[in-house]
Amino acid sequence: MSRHGQVVRLKPGKLEEYKRYHAEAWPGVLEMISNCNIHNYSIFHKDGFLFAYFEYTGKDFAADMAKIGFGSRDAEMVGHHEPNAGARGEQGHRGVVG
Repeated sequence: MSRHGQVVRLKPGKLEEYKRYHAEAWPGVLEMISNCNIHNYSIFHKDGFLFAYFEYTGKDFAADMAKIGFGSRDAEMVGHHEPNAGARGEQGHRGVVG
């Protein structure tokens, strides 16, 4: 198992929109996350930043992250959310956090 973290700056004034949008995951998103060997996924907010943490139990991290980035519902969800986020951390990947 490997542990992964990410920090994303939320654009000013977008926290409530982010919360509303993520109140319920779209159908298939949680299943895709699980199918890509991601577990214990959590996101925390503090002072305009989102801190994400997850544990990866697969054997091919790059391939699993590519699956998430190209899953049709996940890509659509991230594309919809992208305007709310500021600069991504170096390890950002589409479909897990916008």
